[in-house]
Amino acid sequence: MEPTYWIIIAAALVIVATTAILLYWNRKPKPPVIDTTAFVAVFDDVIVKDISFARNKIAVVLDDIRKFDATKLKELGAEGISIVGDKVKFYVKGSNEDNQAFYEAFAKALEGARR
Repeated sequence: MEPTYWIIIAAALVIVATTAILLYWNRKPKPPVIDTTAFVAVFDDVIVKDISFARNKIAVVLDDIRKFDATKLKELGAEGISIVGDKVKFYVKGSNEDNQAFYEAFAKALEGARR
């Protein structure tokens, strides 16, 4: 084979390898899978008065905060847990859209568990 063929083959291999590396580095991470039923179970022992979503945080207003165990919430992967009065605020890993989607599923599951 002539040297120009080897140069063409080498260039093609470099292009293929570079493309593969760039595609690997720029892939989007999968959104976290969060079990909403496990989160609902954390709130089983308390009466939930209200649930809302604002600025990436889920806020749950409880009837009696003394019955609530924040460590269980932390174990499930909740972050930024803050308790003020009878209100528990937290978020889950991921983007604002991930938290919004989790809130909608969580609120629906929580409403179903209350019935």
